[in-house]
Amino acid sequence: MGWTGESAACGTLSRPLSAGKRRVQSQELGTPRPTAPDEDGEPVFRVALHATLSTLEGRARSYRNILVAASLVSVLSILLAGVLRRWSVLLGLLLLVPLSGAMLYLDARRVRQWLAEILELWRWRGLNLTAFGETIDSIAYVPRASVAGMLAALPKKTPTFDPERASESEKEAVAARLAAVVRRHERFALLGTATLLMVPVLAVAAAALRSIAILGSMGVPIVVLVALRRAMQESAP
Repeated sequence: MGWTGESAACGTLSRPLSAGKRRVQSQELGTPRPTAPDEDGEPVFRVALHATLSTLEGRARSYRNILVAASLVSVLSILLAGVLRRWSVLLGLLLLVPLSGAMLYLDARRVRQWLAEILELWRWRGLNLTAFGETIDSIAYVPRASVAGMLAALPKKTPTFDPERASESEKEAVAARLAAVVRRHERFALLGTATLLMVPVLAVAAAALRSIAILGSMGVPIVVLVALRRAMQESAP
């Protein structure tokens, strides 16, 4: 779930996505879909499409907001440092790390909520995940990187598993495993943010105190970050 590539793609979402959501509700997308209605009479496929497009819009808003906040912090820190002629004001740039970490955590939680909703539709209302994935992937106006990352978390057909023919117990086990994975990614985001923040803090402390020992200790958070990245890759669905 790399967020860097997705942020660039999601950043392009605005009115076209909202307009596209309305078109999805009035157009046939050409892919076979289950039409079993829920209690309100809305087809399960439409519920899944609406949940996905709403999640993409929410992610796009988050990316735009973090870009605005990061720009403001950067500009203000640099301007104040120039006006006050104090390099220590540039320490305000360290705020970029927790801002990015907060965005990563909230984004991971948003995707987890979407995944939980789609899996519920799959388990209890027979959503065809294969047809759903093909349909979402065929919509021209959605960001490819974000869609690919979200769809990658869904159960896939393998030689030993077919999501459309899975039993209730198999669906329950798969849903529980995927939920655990995305929750782990949320924790990785928080831990990674805290670890990354240690790097510039240690660098500033080493420069201020002229300490070689502190400078050498910067290798610890770097090793932790590499380990976290590897753990995230190994725990990917």
